[in-house]
Amino acid sequence: MQNKESKQQSAPELPPELIEQHGLENTSRQVEPRSDVPDAEPSPKQVYDAVENAETDAAVDAITQADDAVLLDEAEPKAPSAPVSAKKGGKFARLRALLAKYWDNPYARYGTIIGVALLVVGLGAWPTSRYAVLNTFGVRASTTLKVIDNETRLPLKNVTVQIDDVAVKTNGDGQATLRGVRLGRQQIEISRIAFAPVTIDHTIGWGSNPLDDVLLDATGLQLKFTVTDYLSGKPVTTAEAQAGEASAIADDQGVIQLSAAEPEGATVTVQIVAKEYKTESIVIPSSDAGTTRDIQLVPAQPIVYVTKQSGKFDVYKTDARGEKRELLLAGTGNERRDSLRLVASPDGRYAAFVSTRGVQRDADRYPMSTLTLLSVEDGAYKSIDLAQSIEPVGWHNDTFVYSVTYASASAANSERSKLVAYNTDTEARKVLATADYFNGSYVVGDTLYYATTQTDPARPSHFAKIKIDGSGKATVLNSQIWAVLRTSPTAMSIETPNGWYDYTIGDSGARRGGAAADYQQLRAYTSSADDKRSVWVDNRDGKGVIVLSYLAENKDDQVITTASGVMQPLRWLSSSAILYRVATGDETADYVVSLDGGEPRKVTDVTNVGGFMSGYGY
Repeated sequence: MQNKESKQQSAPELPPELIEQHGLENTSRQVEPRSDVPDAEPSPKQVYDAVENAETDAAVDAITQADDAVLLDEAEPKAPSAPVSAKKGGKFARLRALLAKYWDNPYARYGTIIGVALLVVGLGAWPTSRYAVLNTFGVRASTTLKVIDNETRLPLKNVTVQIDDVAVKTNGDGQATLRGVRLGRQQIEISRIAFAPVTIDHTIGWGSNPLDDVLLDATGLQLKFTVTDYLSGKPVTTAEAQAGEASAIADDQGVIQLSAAEPEGATVTVQIVAKEYKTESIVIPSSDAGTTRDIQLVPAQPIVYVTKQSGKFDVYKTDARGEKRELLLAGTGNERRDSLRLVASPDGRYAAFVSTRGVQRDADRYPMSTLTLLSVEDGAYKSIDLAQSIEPVGWHNDTFVYSVTYASASAANSERSKLVAYNTDTEARKVLATADYFNGSYVVGDTLYYATTQTDPARPSHFAKIKIDGSGKATVLNSQIWAVLRTSPTAMSIETPNGWYDYTIGDSGARRGGAAADYQQLRAYTSSADDKRSVWVDNRDGKGVIVLSYLAENKDDQVITTASGVMQPLRWLSSSAILYRVATGDETADYVVSLDGGEPRKVTDVTNVGGFMSGYGY
């Protein structure tokens, strides 16, 4: 590197021929140019040598500077680099300056405004362009339509409505709502088994896009039914016929016209369903499809009863027609008839059965009673309590309340009797109250009302109430109670040694009143599922009368039916069907009657065992 530097500091030697030609001396000394002598034009070789030496010097300097920079960088600490934001800020500042300069130009500014305005006008004038832009930005809309059978003019269920990859099925009202639909011109495809498909071209705009009703023409197997209520004979307008995915609903006359797919075999199976009614299954030959079939529907809840037709006290279930009898619990032959109690839950899923079978006895060899919970649907059962005596009190939803007396000494015992709530879902037992004896108890809605008789001075007798979940316990009347009578669906009369008290159900206390008018008759009020109506049995002119009382409406009581020997139990099989019992010298049987009219229908002969309805006291 030193040799190259020394060579660069001396002038290049002249060729010998130039020295001879111009008579110059050959010297290695650098000659300082004279300022007063004009520069002579260089020769081509001089130019070449000068350029070559200049480029070489520049390259050498660059390499030297790079080497020095590396060495310096390794020897000294690095200086902190400038923040990124500063660099970006610089770029943004330059960008803002350019935009400001652009906007200061009137031609550029007004040209941009006019261009944007023309673009907006263009998008508004050409919907296709507008929808394309909105779709690009992910804007979506919805549309709603209703599909109807062209012949019956009734809504069609399970119809597939599709736009692109968005597809839904119509509900029971024939309605379909598609969401997330792209804007613009779309094809709406509507199809269902046994109906001719329909395709609609429609422009989907921004918003909900309600469409006109769509009519479908039936093409499949045509099946026709007339559906009525077994008890009242009136049309069941809520009925629906189903065959696979095909379905059709009844008109206001109970007529159903079902268009089903052609079956692979010789028959087609149709289900007739309706709320609160038992589903009917019908097998129809394809060759007989054109015949109109009359279908009578019965309440969905089964009827449970005790019968001794086998010589033992068996528990059976059947429907309101008395058909399809099924054994739930076979008797042992050791049951005591006076101890039998059978009570179905409000929804008909369970039945509480109390029996004394003589198998288990207490320490004094007294027969023990068993409380058995039966599953009405599948016949499964299990024992949930065993005691000296068990008496049903009432059901509320899934909870069964009963009174139980356990074996104990005959002396005073404030824990001898208990009121217990058993939940069928959680299988949990909860003791709601204890006493020496109970002088009356009622379940009204979700509340248990009860009167205690105590021989322990530390625990005086009283009339109280408590929620069946164990909460809200409160004393209504502090007094010895002789009797508690239901006088109406919303009132009770309480007899004490000091006279009668009137009590309105739900109040915090009782007030002085007169003696109950029907002191000798124990009324039992059975409330409907919505607690708006109640039925009870009265005795008028020597005949039993079933009376309907309205709890939520200001209406007079209504007599449902009159017959000799009408008695408890009463039970709501549906919102309009009432089960009751008749016991005369000629028969003991369960009957069912409709609040919508029609004659009572006999269900089956039964053994008259004890029981209760919701709200029955003892």
